[in-house]
Amino acid sequence: MNDLSKRELHQAVLTALRSKPCIDGCFQGVRKLRNGLPFKRVVLYPSQKNGGLIACESRLEANYAESLEINPEIQAYRSQPVHIPGPKGSPIVPDFAIQFTDGVIALVDIKSTSKLWDPDVQERLIWARTYLADREMRYYIHTDRDLDAEPNRSIRRQLAKAIRIQVPHALETEISHLVKDRKTVSALRSSLVAAGHHPLIVEKLVLIQRLAFDATRGWNPTTQLGDIYEQQSNPVSRHSIHSVVL
Repeated sequence: MNDLSKRELHQAVLTALRSKPCIDGCFQGVRKLRNGLPFKRVVLYPSQKNGGLIACESRLEANYAESLEINPEIQAYRSQPVHIPGPKGSPIVPDFAIQFTDGVIALVDIKSTSKLWDPDVQERLIWARTYLADREMRYYIHTDRDLDAEPNRSIRRQLAKAIRIQVPHALETEISHLVKDRKTVSALRSSLVAAGHHPLIVEKLVLIQRLAFDATRGWNPTTQLGDIYEQQSNPVSRHSIHSVVL
């Protein structure tokens, strides 16, 4: 395939990120995954953030899509976004393109840790990293070790349950007062449920960054919570959900 200039590469990634789903609701990347590939398990991840189905080549990629879905600093993402030239004339297709809320874009590859020892995989990843760095494109490599490590995995799974929960505007403005005397997940949940809110409203408040917690300690009924202002004044002990995934 033809080489890409910095401008052409960035435009191709932005075009992928702005693409619309097909009539069946699936986003079509540069490789057609919907019909399946030999020895590949295709998972269609339903993305509310993107408004369609994201085609993933493995459960590992679907897990990563889930982490992007709950990350408030990610504005959009697409799978199989663009071709770039690869070694020995074989094109490379990064697994994901992502766009942060500040407009920064990046490409991401997801690999099983065991595959990192494969010389061919190593060659292609090194090639991709060098090629993209020369064109000032951010590039990340994530593994199953990143995605499945605890407590990240259990936090992601629990918070993902709250993606579709709606938060009343009045509750967002009252959250600082509410957490003043109810510092644990269990205490705040009991109070909010008694007031008629959904049982997963606490998780949703974390997703929209109205609540903060220490991500290194996991997520359970005794997890200590703080509001967003505490997070800003004490960033060492409080982390947004962003620290769980990227």
